[in-house]
Amino acid sequence: MIQFRLKIFLSMYDKAVENAVKETALPAGIDAEFLPTAENKNAVPDDMTAVFITDKMSLLRTAVSFRKQNLKLVYCGYAVDADKYLNKLEALWPAGESAEIVKKRFTILMKNLKNESDAWFYQNTLWTAVQNLPFPTAVFSSDGKVFRMNHLFEELSGISSKHTEKFNYQEWKEKYLIPINLETQEYQINCNGTDRHFLIHQQEIPDSFQHISGYFLTMQEI
Repeated sequence: MIQFRLKIFLSMYDKAVENAVKETALPAGIDAEFLPTAENKNAVPDDMTAVFITDKMSLLRTAVSFRKQNLKLVYCGYAVDADKYLNKLEALWPAGESAEIVKKRFTILMKNLKNESDAWFYQNTLWTAVQNLPFPTAVFSSDGKVFRMNHLFEELSGISSKHTEKFNYQEWKEKYLIPINLETQEYQINCNGTDRHFLIHQQEIPDSFQHISGYFLTMQEI
C-alpha cells in the first residue's frame, strides 16, 4: 500500500471539534502529523500535502494569502462568513456539529486526499513506464486522441508531444501503416525511405463501468 504522508494544522475556538479531529482513527495508509496553527507560510512544508483546519476567519485569511497549492483549507463555520473564500476551500464544515459527525467528515477528507495522491502516483507511474519502454508506445483516448507518447512513437509518427491536438491515431494508422498480416497485426511503415515492420499491440483501457475509455498501444519492431 502506498503511504500517504501529510501535516495537519489545527487552530480552533471550538476545542470539541479539534479534539474530535485528533481522536479520529486514520484510514489505512495515511500518516498524519498534527501541528499547531501555521501563522507564516514558511511553516507549511512544500514537499507534502498540508491541511489547515480552523474556525477563525483571521487565520483563514492568512492561510489563503500563503497561495500554496499543496495547502488544503477547511473552514468550520457558516458559508456566509467565508463567502469570499468558498472557491478556495477543500471543505466547509458547519459549526456546532457533534463529535461523531466531525469524525466522519474528517475521515472522508482524509480518504479523498489519499485518493487524489494515489491517482497522481499511478498516473505518473504509467507516464514513466510509457517514456521508458524500448519501443514506440502511446496512450490515447477511445476516439484516437493522444494522451501520452514516448519519444520513439513521437519519432515514428512525426508528431511532437506538444502539438498532438490535431493528431488522430486511427487516421495516421490508415494513412501510413500498410497491413502485412492482420492475424498477427503486422504492419509496414516507410521511415525516411526505409521500410520498417512492426507488430502492433492495442490494449483496451476500461473505466470503472467497463466502458472503453482509451487504449494502450505498443509497436514491437520485427
